[in-house]
Amino acid sequence: MQFRLVDVYTSIPTEAGLMVCQEGKNFVSIFNDGLGATATANVPYNISYLNTALKHVDLEAVPLLKSASLQIAVPAADIADGAFGWVQVYGECEADIAGAGTAGDYLEVLSSAATVFTTEDAATITINSCAVLLDTTTAAATATIFLFGKQVGTVSA
Repeated sequence: MQFRLVDVYTSIPTEAGLMVCQEGKNFVSIFNDGLGATATANVPYNISYLNTALKHVDLEAVPLLKSASLQIAVPAADIADGAFGWVQVYGECEADIAGAGTAGDYLEVLSSAATVFTTEDAATITINSCAVLLDTTTAAATATIFLFGKQVGTVSA
């Protein structure tokens, strides 16, 4: 087993599938393949686990319809198409929120608004809940959330 010190905010990985825990946050190195564009920081994406050389952890836009469960991730920084980068899967991070929300609201990613997190019923956690809002927002904004690091059910409409 090999250990390395890695700073996900300043380093660019050279392979996919590395896992790093830094300051209570979990990150996975991915290869941006299949998006056809830069993966943008603060935006939710789906991690796809593939079995191809050097590309076994892939990043995809959250699909409109998906029958399998999803692993939601947020890039630590923009990741160019065809490049390696870090995505966060657990812990506190900045993310784009669709609209008004109260700290403590559960968040999901909807197929109708797949580039932002959307608030759910504040009192009920569901199979689609992937994070909780830590800030109160009055409109669409970038806010602090806490990613649960779990797979979620199919993307809602």
